[in-house]
Amino acid sequence: MTVSRYGRYCRAHATNLRRNGGINQPAVTKAMLAPYLKLVAARREKNPGAALWDLLDAAWEKLAESAAAANRSFCAGKTTITYQLRAADDIARLAQEDRREVIDTALAMFMMWELEPRRFGSDQGFQTQLVRRVRGVGDVNVGGGWNNAEGKFKRRYKDLPPRTAAILADWLTKAFGAGGLRLAALEVRDIEARQASAQTLRSALEEIQ
Repeated sequence: MTVSRYGRYCRAHATNLRRNGGINQPAVTKAMLAPYLKLVAARREKNPGAALWDLLDAAWEKLAESAAAANRSFCAGKTTITYQLRAADDIARLAQEDRREVIDTALAMFMMWELEPRRFGSDQGFQTQLVRRVRGVGDVNVGGGWNNAEGKFKRRYKDLPPRTAAILADWLTKAFGAGGLRLAALEVRDIEARQASAQTLRSALEEIQ
């Protein structure tokens, strides 16, 4: 494709950069994330009384309250940075969704990042996908309009300005990054333990004459 005279990339690459965080960064779908959501759910089931879950709930409540406060400040007439206000509005809307689903989606994304780093071409690619998947919990990321050709309303993804996505990614990372990476480390530990056990069994079998 022809490179636009207004930028470095052609229209398709520029769109993918804005939407997915990189010119060649593929989108992380719900199906791709599903195995990691199952891992998070398994950790919750295995450790129902762990303090981590309460800490994550508190982090989300704090973030939601900060977003609500930012919106109240704007409504009171105080000067607010547009990108931060947009990010706060998305958090406030997500706060109406199931809290655990929001938190577990973020945790699952951090687990994917740690366990499958090749899915992401850069930190920006991961951050953009993190924001997309968390926004996908509700209808925060959905827009649409009337399609005259088809005679019906068409839903479509609402792109975020890159600066707004970066702000949201920073907030989500501060709230859930450490928790998600800890869960990933536990998963690696269990995988290595299973592999060691399997190797021990193979060695024992080889000793039998």
